[in-house]
Amino acid sequence: GIVIIVSRVSFHVYRMPKYDSIITLKTYEAAPMGPLCTRMFELYDAETNELLIKGLSLWTCLDFINKKLMPAKAFPYRPCPTNIAEFEGIKAGKISIPENMKTIAKHIIQYSELDANGHTNNSKYINFAIDNLPKEFQEKQIKDLRLNYSKEALLGEELEIKAAYNPEENKYTIQGLVNSEASFECELYY
Repeated sequence: GIVIIVSRVSFHVYRMPKYDSIITLKTYEAAPMGPLCTRMFELYDAETNELLIKGLSLWTCLDFINKKLMPAKAFPYRPCPTNIAEFEGIKAGKISIPENMKTIAKHIIQYSELDANGHTNNSKYINFAIDNLPKEFQEKQIKDLRLNYSKEALLGEELEIKAAYNPEENKYTIQGLVNSEASFECELYY
């Protein structure tokens, strides 16, 4: 009767893995951030043990029967984690959308982009963002990435992708809209 939904993610990139390299992924729960559950991610170079990427994700618990949000501390199936997560990246918070956003692409959601629930797979949203940026930014090293999930995009829906570049912060803000409603917001810092 409980659904756990990813809400926000943030990743700090120390160094991108190289093609064909072997990586080790460590993941663990950390103390909640307010009402949200926290899961940490660490990607290491398997040969050198160098930390490559560190990330955190924030999750909402929903009491599906009563249709109410459940605070992380009320999750009944395990003791609430108390370890404090160390994270050097940008806080996984609400992303502000600049006024100068311009439409850069439109994309129809395809069957292969869906998860088992019939929603767009969470991993696809970053593809929608990066695939539609100018080539020079597709090839640049990303230092920090934040992504907020607002509303799922469904099979056959048109995702309008808007973007704006902020040269002072060396940051692209990307937003995906379905029927003029936000589906996702993303920030890429270079």
